[in-house]
Amino acid sequence: MTYKRIFLGLMILVSLAIAGLAAMFYGPDLSKEDLSQYINDKSKFIELPSGAVVHYRDQGKPDGPVVALVHGQFGSLHDWELWVPYLEDDFRIITMDRPANGLTGRMPVDFYSVGSNVVLLQEFFAALNIDKMTLVGHSAGGSISLRYALENQEQLDGLVLIGSGGATILEEWRDVNEYAAEVMELSMNGRNKDVRTLSFSEMVLSKLASPSLVEDGLKSMFGDPTLVTDDMVARYSNLMRHEGNRYAQSLMSYHGYAEVGPENYVPRLQEIQVPTLLMFGAKDEIVTVEIAHKFDRLIENTTLIIYDGVGHIPQIEASAPSARDLLAFLNNEVPKP
Repeated sequence: MTYKRIFLGLMILVSLAIAGLAAMFYGPDLSKEDLSQYINDKSKFIELPSGAVVHYRDQGKPDGPVVALVHGQFGSLHDWELWVPYLEDDFRIITMDRPANGLTGRMPVDFYSVGSNVVLLQEFFAALNIDKMTLVGHSAGGSISLRYALENQEQLDGLVLIGSGGATILEEWRDVNEYAAEVMELSMNGRNKDVRTLSFSEMVLSKLASPSLVEDGLKSMFGDPTLVTDDMVARYSNLMRHEGNRYAQSLMSYHGYAEVGPENYVPRLQEIQVPTLLMFGAKDEIVTVEIAHKFDRLIENTTLIIYDGVGHIPQIEASAPSARDLLAFLNNEVPKP
């Protein structure tokens, strides 16, 4: 047997193995109709000037003080539902699916940076005639909320950061690469249509879906992994497959914090003057408590609460105590650590 035939045979075996793995983990896109179980009588869809069609819920007391909640990466507005019963009697609760997530999905302009999310929030709040709120951000949604606070502080009664990004990632960011600068310039001039598209291999990878991998990922975000339920895994897995989400999330890895750097972000955190509540899990391995203490030093008017035994998603894993602490903060009481 010649080396050529051996090589050809190995290539065939590798190709079959890849095809088998793809077949095992492939998941087709799902439409809103396919995902109708995640839409209830509170769900609404609104088209914004940018062309984005946002899935949101407007719950609670219609004329109450507004609490707007921004979920993290791969999450959805469902991440906040356990808090709703605690808030609905006294507060108007605004939750929404961020671009590339949930039932909002892919944006007409494929740019998914912190700044583009801030612009979308500005459009969204303006469309709902909301000009005063307490803004709550979790994880990547915390980074977006920080940036929103810096640019729109006059709109905020308070700021809540839960396992928030924004302190270390940006402090370690060294420069804006040429591609990111080009994307931002085109985006600002309204000409950014698929400036960066995915390669064929990236397109294939963006179609893979494995509930077992989602389950492992969720368990890594909980202090007590046994609290991760089958329904939770199914929701995250299914919404990830909403049409366009995986494509947009793949693009997001190229955009991220593209248009910002440490020179215009981290040092500015001292500009935040509104009362700020920091909620972090002691067992959070994604955004550690060291980051919580950094925020506590960088932002002037803070209250820091660390939840023992809790991971990256306190609003789910410790929903009752975290909701009570949020209520105390909203009512201008000092939450008990």
